[in-house]
Amino acid sequence: MTSPPQPEEMADPAMLKALAHPLRRGILAELRRGPASATTLAGALGKNTGVTSYHLRELARHGFVEEDPALGRGKERWWRARPRDLRTPPLRELSSEAVKQLFELRNVQITEDIEA
Repeated sequence: MTSPPQPEEMADPAMLKALAHPLRRGILAELRRGPASATTLAGALGKNTGVTSYHLRELARHGFVEEDPALGRGKERWWRARPRDLRTPPLRELSSEAVKQLFELRNVQITEDIEA
């Protein structure tokens, strides 16, 4: 059994912005169900493979997803959600840009909750 991930603070505006993107949130939701390729995700989300590949790379750049090399064959890359314990520091400790992105993320989360 693996230990839970260490808590990490999300204070980087670029990380918060990446997490607030609706398609990236959809990709993360799919990957929480299990590993998938860009092609699989494209089919599930009604997008093309180029779009899902781009957003997977952006999510990987911020550490939200990682490649699953055991599942890839040839050029096909499979991805999985990376377990993380993400927390936001107090607003007074965030830059103004980080606060702006955090509020955007929270607005997206509230909208998703209302629409669910």
